[in-house]
Amino acid sequence: MKKGDIILILILLVAGVIGCVALLLLNRDGAYVAVSIDGENQGVYSLAKDRELVIKTEDGGENVFVIKDGVVDMISSNCPNQDCVMHNPISDNNESIVCLPHRLAIVIYNEKTVGETDATVY
Repeated sequence: MKKGDIILILILLVAGVIGCVALLLLNRDGAYVAVSIDGENQGVYSLAKDRELVIKTEDGGENVFVIKDGVVDMISSNCPNQDCVMHNPISDNNESIVCLPHRLAIVIYNEKTVGETDATVY
């Protein structure tokens, strides 16, 4: 390998790392969490502010989730299977935690995706 090849490889590696870091940082700018029950919006919360929220459903369901350091984690639920509690914490655009027994969905959105069409079927 020539000296020029090594320099080119190093430049490409540095550019790749910078690109990955930029994508991660841009993905969280303006991000927020939308909470819905049966598809009806229950609230929208910024990922930038740490908080613990309790969501109660009409049928007695209760879910508790935490927003901390830009990450959302379901910490408790009174549903029978606890899949939502065992779900990994989420932090990226369009990731979600769903509690089927309570018909609850927690989805992370980025301001850039609001109003965009996901798909069109003809």
